[in-house]
Amino acid sequence: MEEFSKADKGKITNLKPSELKDHFSKIGQDTDDNFDSEFVNQKLLELKKLEKENSSNEILNEDIKIDEVHKSISKAKSGKSEGIDGITNDIIKALKIPLLPILHKMFNYCLKTGSFPERWVDGLVVPLPKIKNPSSADDFRGLTITSAVGKLFISIITTRITKYLDSVTIPSPYQSGFRKKYKTTDNLLY
Repeated sequence: MEEFSKADKGKITNLKPSELKDHFSKIGQDTDDNFDSEFVNQKLLELKKLEKENSSNEILNEDIKIDEVHKSISKAKSGKSEGIDGITNDIIKALKIPLLPILHKMFNYCLKTGSFPERWVDGLVVPLPKIKNPSSADDFRGLTITSAVGKLFISIITTRITKYLDSVTIPSPYQSGFRKKYKTTDNLLY
């Protein structure tokens, strides 16, 4: 494949796939690890304080209930692309009854051991043009398609974190992540 093209609409750029691959592989790499040591120490102290204040965080560590797995499957959107494992939300939904006990056991194993299969975070990056006639790799944004099974587990953990944070005192009014009715862009307004 010499040029990046869209099967039904022909060529959309003269860029080689290798140029896009190089561009996307650089995104997210560590570029600035020069945090002020005072800032790092302050955050570590805040974390220790939060851990002491909230040592009874059963909501995060209790066994995953089969109902949580069922809700996670029900919330999963149909018609989404498959991850590199070839499994879609539609397949999981169609096989929900036989898969429930398997996923339940597997998710509890992950929770108890603190392990997370690497295949669940491996993703296929699909370059999407930001503009009509892209001419450089910067004119594309990457959409990463990951495992549907991994997303189910993440959904359960995210729900638990949200419930936990709703039940404890939030250390900062600027905390937006994992809070109902908050967006990450809210912090830009302050």
